Amino acid sequence: MKAPKKYLNSRKVNIDFLLGKPKRTYTIGTFHKLRVELKKLNAFLDLTNYCAKDFKRTKTYKPFRQIFRQAGKVREVQLQEAMLKIFFPGNSIPEYKALLRKNRLEEKRVFGSMINSRMITRFRGKFDKIDSFLPNIKPKNAARYLDKEIDNIKNLLNQNPLQKEKLHQLRKRLKTLNYNRSSLSLKGYSNQISKKDSLPKILGKWHDLEVMLKHLDDELIRGRINSEEVIQLGNLKTQIFSDSEILFTQIQKALPVSEFFDLTT
Repeated sequence: MKAPKKYLNSRKVNIDFLLGKPKRTYTIGTFHKLRVELKKLNAFLDLTNYCAKDFKRTKTYKPFRQIFRQAGKVREVQLQEAMLKIFFPGNSIPEYKALLRKNRLEEKRVFGSMINSRMITRFRGKFDKIDSFLPNIKPKNAARYLDKEIDNIKNLLNQNPLQKEKLHQLRKRLKTLNYNRSSLSLKGYSNQISKKDSLPKILGKWHDLEVMLKHLDDELIRGRINSEEVIQLGNLKTQIFSDSEILFTQIQKALPVSEFFDLTT
């Protein structure tokens, strides 16, 4: 199969390009693109692990996971700052904004210290290792893998109501399926897994709100800001919780509707 090799090469080129950019030029979009590329690679390793018995997925992905997690820490702070600009424009809640900025700069410093020539050389070696297992990804094995993933997703969709912790699992499985459909281009398996206002997109919005709620909870517990800002952030938490619950209800209603999510086309 030519498609897996082409897909893996794209990941290698894109990750190498993003990690080679000067760290001072990294924006919220750069961190997002890097994490998407690493998610695509991780999904591809899941496929490879299924098709090749001797492939060591955990060991192979370990250095990439370290970068992924640190990039995630930066991006979470960036998302908080972006959301706060909407709810609190201008100079409002200065103490909390200052804390976020300090946190972002520190997480970016740690991220930058992790990216060096040794790490990039290690990454390239990992890609060469993955490449050696590509002959194991044969059409029949790949189709079985996709069928397995589709069955797992259907099992989650049939749980009613689907608990929040399962929604996180569903979100990850949908991404993995979508990425690997793209990597294989098998006849009978479409790259598009959703219609209209896609389920993965809504799950992503809901997940971002849940992350924001967690960070607000943590900060309010720490008590590092003045009482006026505590009240303001408490009100924001109430509003975000309400928005999250509305999305959660929409997701629950959408799960059993085949027109909303089509696994067969």
